[in-house]
Amino acid sequence: MFKLNNRGWGLGTMIAFVCVFLLAIILITVISLKYGFTNKTNSTRQQENSRNNTTPVDTAKYQKYEQEIRQKADIYYKNNSDSSVESPIYINIQALDIKQEIKNQCTGYAEITVNEQNQYYNAYIKCTAYETVGYDESHLR
Repeated sequence: MFKLNNRGWGLGTMIAFVCVFLLAIILITVISLKYGFTNKTNSTRQQENSRNNTTPVDTAKYQKYEQEIRQKADIYYKNNSDSSVESPIYINIQALDIKQEIKNQCTGYAEITVNEQNQYYNAYIKCTAYETVGYDESHLR
């Protein structure tokens, strides 16, 4: 009979190591999701604000503006769709039936991407204290 080598890792040590490793992965994931390390939009705004030495903007108001633009773009597209137009379609917010407050404070457009039978809507606005990441003035008509 051969004598076993007892100087290596045992099953208990291996299980403990794997548990600690999994716990570290879970903590890193939760922290990165909570603080926006995976969200380019928020981290980009934070970097821009720190570069410009400005205070962070309450984005909730502007996100509501973007939501309303997406909803009105959906209605506009369904009422005025033209199958001969190439995707993506850009609609200036001045053509949409949105609150006058939004039109006065911001410029922008809705982008509609048509993929077979699905439509995807994105809103891009530029206001005094806020700009949607990806906003491109060349899409204003």
